Amino acid sequence: MAARLITWKAEGTRFVWVRLEGQFYNILFISAYIPHKTKVNPTQSQSLSALERLCHTLQAKYPKDQLLIGMDANAKIARSQLPYVGKYMMHYQNDSGGDRLMELMQHTNLVAASTHFASPKSQSLGQATYTKNGLPGQFYYIMCSRKHMSNMGRCRVLWNRSLDAHAEKTDHGLVRMYIRFRIKAHRKLSDSARAFNRAALKSDENRDLLIQAYISARDEYD
Repeated sequence: MAARLITWKAEGTRFVWVRLEGQFYNILFISAYIPHKTKVNPTQSQSLSALERLCHTLQAKYPKDQLLIGMDANAKIARSQLPYVGKYMMHYQNDSGGDRLMELMQHTNLVAASTHFASPKSQSLGQATYTKNGLPGQFYYIMCSRKHMSNMGRCRVLWNRSLDAHAEKTDHGLVRMYIRFRIKAHRKLSDSARAFNRAALKSDENRDLLIQAYISARDEYD
């Protein structure tokens, strides 16, 4: 992964972004922490506004890159707010931070990709990313550009660190999501669409010209 690093920058203490070399296009990844709604200096709304400005700046500078955000949003967004939020979101309504987060997605053309995938049936907490005193919540999201949503694969929450530290699923889980590079499918053209002049290929004059061009190119190469 280090060999793929093009550049990176920390934006204060809450955001850091990296640009990675991809196979067909490069990836911009932002890691973001948004404070609780009770915090000040900065407030939750101010932090989300700063993140939105950063997204606009990077999208303008690298318009062909795929933008991904992994964030602890400390905000609830309601399920099935398509196309931005999928049906695998556990909350039924936005809180104040969720309203601002929805605005951010709409303004930057991002989607909460991690909410579009079901958790494995063996995962007792589903897509919950936080639990305390037995009460689960879903506050962490992986976001991506809408045009690259088809690149995103299955998603699940891992509790290995919590189990190692507390012997139970508590506090924070880790969201893991798969991504694959895709390119536009090659469209086969019919013979009529290709508009080949097959008669020209049988012309003695064109055959002689082709032979001469081949000999000339071969001599230059030698």
